Amino acid sequence: MKWLVRVGCWACLAAVAWGPGAAWSAPAPPRPVPSRPVPDAVQKAINQLRDPNPQTREAGAFALAQMGLEAVPALEALVDVLRQDSNPRVSELAAYALGHLGPDGQEAVGPLIAALKDKRGGVRALAAQALGSPFYGPADRIVPALIAALDDKEDAPRRQAARALGTYRAKAHKAIPRLTDLLDDRCPLTRGDAAWSLGEIGEEAAAAVPTLIELAKDSDPYIAERATMAVKKIDPKAAERAGIK
Repeated sequence: MKWLVRVGCWACLAAVAWGPGAAWSAPAPPRPVPSRPVPDAVQKAINQLRDPNPQTREAGAFALAQMGLEAVPALEALVDVLRQDSNPRVSELAAYALGHLGPDGQEAVGPLIAALKDKRGGVRALAAQALGSPFYGPADRIVPALIAALDDKEDAPRRQAARALGTYRAKAHKAIPRLTDLLDDRCPLTRGDAAWSLGEIGEEAAAAVPTLIELAKDSDPYIAERATMAVKKIDPKAAERAGIK
């Protein structure tokens, strides 16, 4: 397979509805929502994750990785194999699946952050990619962990961390110095993704513009296109002066 985050102010709304001086009483607590039955396909995949045969576990993890939001009931089982499966492919697929569970998957944030230090590079890479999901909102937890992952000695985890930081935009501003360093990374894909993330962070990344202008001339189209887009987002006037269209 190809490897391929507003809540309104309730009190303010109440004030508008009732007006100043209106009587107010606390709302009744919400009723518990009945648990939904686990779909047969999800339960089958969960059972496969618990099978002693590594190929069966891989098949279960692969199936869940294809289900997206429907795989939420499997969160606990996916976290288990992410942490401890002896087959790295199973843990990688689990990380990928956890990154596609949507808002109901936020319990996976802690385990995914921990997986950034897994001894297996592929697991670290897929954990970083998962933490770039737009559904995961606690940037104050995730961004520092991803910045630390930029020092990974392997290319894939470093690249995925660089790209994931861009999804947090201005909230990832503390990553600007390290992302700027990565514009000279040995891996072309990392250079391109670092450029993309700097562009997503925006005008606070102005110090990187001179380097990005140079990268916009790179012979590698992956790097050049992302550097070009980044300069336009960070400083449109600088892009115009440099003849970047």
